[in-house]
Amino acid sequence: GTMLTYLEHDIIPFPDIEGIDLGPAMKRKNFTEESIFQYADEFFVALNLTRVPDRFWNLSIFKKIPNRHMACHPT
Repeated sequence: GTMLTYLEHDIIPFPDIEGIDLGPAMKRKNFTEESIFQYADEFFVALNLTRVPDRFWNLSIFKKIPNRHMACHPT
């Protein structure tokens, strides 16, 4: 995948404002690695975009498998 972190300083809309930690709110709502993607999928469907295909759900790894070397990138 392509790493675009070098662009971060040019594209952050409010660089002087510290980021928001969504972790505690997500834990309260019992989000899991997979449910985050399900929530995003529902959001895009609500915008009348195409649902993620079954192949995505069947072939994706949402959490690192213990004792297995993995190189995962979000791109």
